[in-house]
Amino acid sequence: MTRFDPGFHIASTVLLISLMLVVGAAAGSQIEMLQATATLSSASREKPWSAPVKSTGGPVLYVLSLEPDFDTHQHVVTVELVPQRPDAKPDSPNLPDPTGRWHGLQPYHFVGADLAQGIDKSVFGAKRTISLNKLGVVVEMTVSKAEVSPIPAGDYQIDSLEVHVTVHNLNR
Repeated sequence: MTRFDPGFHIASTVLLISLMLVVGAAAGSQIEMLQATATLSSASREKPWSAPVKSTGGPVLYVLSLEPDFDTHQHVVTVELVPQRPDAKPDSPNLPDPTGRWHGLQPYHFVGADLAQGIDKSVFGAKRTISLNKLGVVVEMTVSKAEVSPIPAGDYQIDSLEVHVTVHNLNR
């Protein structure tokens, strides 16, 4: 026969409630709105632009960065806005596409050939938005400058890119 221990029952209940509060707080954590200008120049060998996205409590929840993608001749042909966890390894997946299975152009891709006819004529235009529902955030981007130049094989390299970025809570 099992004996009922009220002390164990109370301790278990308190532990369970505490765990639920911690998990709930992490899932519903709010961020401080971020407004920044992300820039990239293919002529510069500086580390690509990045900015922290912090919770209202202070710790960094995500890091946004502009990541260039090079062709075989080291031309910057694509730039991707990558939100990742602060402890992510360099080859960790982009949070909007954690499986790596999305195909085709996404709003967070900036492709030289797509920008060659001008920002407003690009597939997504100057203003782009991605909603990261699982993270509870929205990333709004406005491309204010995109300079490209032709390279062999009919492609274009991105010479410079400037994107105004705003990150805010999904439910503000």
